[in-house]
Amino acid sequence: MVLELERQKLGKEDSGKVDPSKVQDNFAWYEHIDFFEKDKSNKTKCDSNGREILNETGKGFRKITHSGRRCLDRPPQVVVSKLEFGKWPYVLQSKWYLDGSLVDWVKLFPVIFPNYQNLTHDDHDRIIDRVKVTCKWRNRLAHLEPVWKFGDVFKKGTKVVLIKEPKSQDEVIKRLNREIRYNLQLLSWLCEDTAKHYESTVSYKRLLQLASHEGINEFSHQ
Repeated sequence: MVLELERQKLGKEDSGKVDPSKVQDNFAWYEHIDFFEKDKSNKTKCDSNGREILNETGKGFRKITHSGRRCLDRPPQVVVSKLEFGKWPYVLQSKWYLDGSLVDWVKLFPVIFPNYQNLTHDDHDRIIDRVKVTCKWRNRLAHLEPVWKFGDVFKKGTKVVLIKEPKSQDEVIKRLNREIRYNLQLLSWLCEDTAKHYESTVSYKRLLQLASHEGINEFSHQ
């Protein structure tokens, strides 16, 4: 759902590349963004056969859209839904369109995250960091790794500790619930209705139960 929302918003507001009034929901916006490797002078790298080299994000899209050199003609909603979750922070940090013009995230972010209050240019990094944290959570869950192991949180670019590593079960539970709230907040920035729906689900209520002293005791005695 989150990826579907993002697909629609990027598709409708692909700044300066298309007329938003003419764009349908199923718009292949990723075909307009430069996902190629660059050299030190910012020129696109080519292989020994002269073909342009895709970066890791571009390769992620290519695996979905092509089988070898054959285009699979998949609709955008399928392409986006199949993109690895870990690629999304890099998509949202893309700098260039294929024609060489800058991707105007200052214009796009308020459209993608309409419920982020008073969004400014400085909030771009905060949103990207939040998406990265969500990706890490997703990866831990997918690989059946503990989600309750936390380290210190530092002020960006410094060694100033903003949040200390939890040392007790109480501190772990507080930190765990804080991270759950932050992930839910990210979803609400995209769509409040979807966030409210998720809050009403059994899986969310079960998650909150597990992230409590009672839930841990219940689980440990199963």
